[in-house]
Amino acid sequence: MSKRSLNSSFFLVVVFTMLFARPVIAAPSVLLLPEIKKDTLAIKKDTTRHSFVNRAKSYKELDLIDVVKLVIHKRLMSHSDSVTKDQKLHISILPAPGYTQTTGFLGVVSGNFAFFVNDKHNLNESNVSMNASYTQKKQAVFAMQPNIWTTNDSWNIIGDNRFIKYPQETFGLGGHTLPDQGYIIDYFLVRAHETLLRHVVKDFYAGIGYDFDYHFNIKELTTDTATDYKKYGGGNKSVSSGFKVMLEYDSRRNSINPNSGFFASIIYAYYYKGLGSDADYSSLKGDFRIYLPLSKNKKHLLALWNYDWFTFNGHAPYLDLPATAWDDFNATGRGYIQSRFRGKNMLDLEAEYRFPLLRDGFFGGVIFANVESFSDYPSNKFTTAAPGWGLGLRVKLNKRSGTNICFDYGFGLHHSNDFIINVGELF
Repeated sequence: MSKRSLNSSFFLVVVFTMLFARPVIAAPSVLLLPEIKKDTLAIKKDTTRHSFVNRAKSYKELDLIDVVKLVIHKRLMSHSDSVTKDQKLHISILPAPGYTQTTGFLGVVSGNFAFFVNDKHNLNESNVSMNASYTQKKQAVFAMQPNIWTTNDSWNIIGDNRFIKYPQETFGLGGHTLPDQGYIIDYFLVRAHETLLRHVVKDFYAGIGYDFDYHFNIKELTTDTATDYKKYGGGNKSVSSGFKVMLEYDSRRNSINPNSGFFASIIYAYYYKGLGSDADYSSLKGDFRIYLPLSKNKKHLLALWNYDWFTFNGHAPYLDLPATAWDDFNATGRGYIQSRFRGKNMLDLEAEYRFPLLRDGFFGGVIFANVESFSDYPSNKFTTAAPGWGLGLRVKLNKRSGTNICFDYGFGLHHSNDFIINVGELF
């Protein structure tokens, strides 16, 4: 399961999060439930305490971890509730039930691990994102995405690793496809995308990496004998294997929830048969993001994102072509389900206004709009555009790492819509 399309009520999410989310330094478990039981037995009823609301108001910044401690009459931090830079490991975990039209009922656990490798010699915060899910329709996903900064921010280690068993709808190639043209393709995917970047000058990095995508046991669950998958030359397996070079500029200090800065990366990859790839072909990805504070405290923010993806100089496997929400973080094209559009080339623009709903930052909101375009096949011309728009709610899960629980509802053309839940901002 990707980080998308949870079309149901997530009332239980907050309850589960309050029980299971907490930061730790070196504890063997991140589960808060045993501690809550212990504290509940130890704490005697104090009739002189202020009301819950008044105690909550004493926090300059409030998150779900603080709420749990307030419920059991125990402050999380004995000296201060301010957010400071430290070397501790901050873990945010979100277990949740859900339901989507394509997955049925599901269980998903998303986690984010934030830390500084060296608090005295790091400007950039490292993080590792993980999620695991299993659905009623026997879809299974495990994903791990590290973004590690070494001491002095000299090296940046980036990864995108997944194992997926995922029957999913596909709608053909290009931007002219309609929602009722979809059918299921069932497959397994093993992915390993690894990148090592070296600091060159301030905020600028260059490096190399390796990409491996192996789809196997691919099955089309349709009676149509003339699908785009067959016309494109799809079989029962595919392999993309190749080296890449990457240039990156990143002036953000917290990639989980940036409040300013600029990010840009350009990745050129060459896949070739000598490394086991089905065919020789090239891929070029451009990722550009800017975060513009609209207030002095940077709580009001305009975030802009441009993501472009091209394949050329050969024939990329069908399931490795650019597609909606198949970027590294499954974030593009809100308002449309994953894989709604697919083509040899893709252009995507996203804009989001982020703002607080409460002074303590516990609740926030977003308004977003986006548009994406996919080249037609076989002409490779851009002739259509698919806009999307929507709004979202933010709940502060961990103020020390800046991690939010994000609930976004998006709309698109032809009555398209989707509901997204994510740990951390989508971009």
